[in-house]
Amino acid sequence: MCEAVAWLSAAFGFEERVKIGENHRSQLKIGDGAVILGDVRNDRRPPRDGEVTHSVMVRVEDARAHCERARHMAPRSSTS
Repeated sequence: MCEAVAWLSAAFGFEERVKIGENHRSQLKIGDGAVILGDVRNDRRPPRDGEVTHSVMVRVEDARAHCERARHMAPRSSTS
């Protein structure tokens, strides 16, 4: 999860506000809002492989600039 926090911070400008445990849960803030990232273990898993069970919407002042920043930080595959 530390990698996810780092990427979300770099790509979208989130700031880690609260960290619980070494790799358990983090609360990230952006503007006046916040989002919580939790680990995926025990019963915290999608019902079936390949399913997305949630989505996140974040309001930003400049959607175009936000999109460009995220594209610049897009994950790149290191395999061919």
